[in-house]
Amino acid sequence: KVFSLDWNPRFGTDYQGDIRNFSAKDMPWKPDVVCASPDCTDFARWRMRGLSPALRERFLRGELKPPDVDLIRQTMRVIGEAKPDAWILENIHGSKPFIEPIAGPVRNRLGPYYLYGDYPSFTVNDPKMLFGKSRIGSGPDQAAQRAEIPRSVAEGFLNAIERGLR
Repeated sequence: KVFSLDWNPRFGTDYQGDIRNFSAKDMPWKPDVVCASPDCTDFARWRMRGLSPALRERFLRGELKPPDVDLIRQTMRVIGEAKPDAWILENIHGSKPFIEPIAGPVRNRLGPYYLYGDYPSFTVNDPKMLFGKSRIGSGPDQAAQRAEIPRSVAEGFLNAIERGLR
């Protein structure tokens, strides 16, 4: 069984709303596995700032704020409440210095995808992953497409759990 959560009602999830207002008690059963892909927009912007000396100087002078990590904290809160047997959190390279203090070190890097969590080791052989999210076009579903954990990553993760590898 899958329990899904999203703030956007278009996706027909089990729970439609903000994770900040969600508790593991709201799930109809205890999950064995949690897969999460919090919004990466702030981290992507932050990474771009890091590449610009002028923007970096503005940050060092206190004129720019670091990314908001509240969604990461709330995701980790729900994972802590749910106590799943395994969990994975996916995000981008620019998130690493902000997510690691909250979720622990990167466990795996698959192309541009940085994976955190407590899960059995796995690899993915998918050449499309080298291009990551940069190949996602624009449109009304762009944000949702960018937030998806790639199918090959999700399948590798779930296959590893089913095999019971540690």
